[in-house]
Amino acid sequence: MDRRKVTLRLLGCGLIAGLTVLNLRPAMAFHNEIETLNALAPGPNNFSAHGGDVIMIRTQSAGGNTTCFPMVTPTESLLPMGEVKRTASDRTYVFEVYEDGTYEYRLPMPLDETGSCSITVGLATRYETLMLEAQELERNSYWVVSEEEAAQSLQMQQDAMAFYQEAIELEPEYPDAYKRVLELLLEVNVTDFDLEQDELNELGEIFLHWPNSARMTMINYLEALAQIYEKSPDWQEEKGDDPLFLKGFAEFVQTGNAPDVVRELLLEGQGG
Repeated sequence: MDRRKVTLRLLGCGLIAGLTVLNLRPAMAFHNEIETLNALAPGPNNFSAHGGDVIMIRTQSAGGNTTCFPMVTPTESLLPMGEVKRTASDRTYVFEVYEDGTYEYRLPMPLDETGSCSITVGLATRYETLMLEAQELERNSYWVVSEEEAAQSLQMQQDAMAFYQEAIELEPEYPDAYKRVLELLLEVNVTDFDLEQDELNELGEIFLHWPNSARMTMINYLEALAQIYEKSPDWQEEKGDDPLFLKGFAEFVQTGNAPDVVRELLLEGQGG
């Protein structure tokens, strides 16, 4: 098992692949205000944008709606830049506009009326561009083929963490940026550890020797993430999102001793 896989296993969550992010140009104002698409109306709805604009299409659904994803035309003038996930049912798709023009978006037919669906179109926010820039840095940091590139990789991971942390300051109520910082903290600070071979006690010793700033960030973010999932339990997607596990992991980092709830999840399937 390589170190990256160990890192992801520790928190029970995985990295989300994104699309290539280009350098963002200064966005210009839309020609006119854009209204939110009515929940279950098929459209079409129109908006106008300038070449060089970076726009977002945000989809928010509930109740198991499966068609809350708009179709946009003409697609040849829009470059997909990536996806920003606030929650499983709240996703934003970011595009760069190539040409001035009027664009149309509509919901697919037939509509799924089992739950609500809201589509909002506008200029991409600072939160969204930060998340995309961080994802790009993080993704590129893993393309290391020589020792000379290791320092550059570490710098990209640290820069990605800084972008994620800035995003958290802007929208602290959503979990994804916290999870990405936690993954990177483990990636940067836990080396040569194989969960299948080494003992959790050894990992506890590693935590106790972390720089204090890294340990406190890890603990604070684990506790903040636990509070987010306690407040919105329907946002939990995997076992590692359990608030009891997250609080237990914070205790593990603080004391070096893994509580039972942490041992049970991390050693699940290993007979440990």
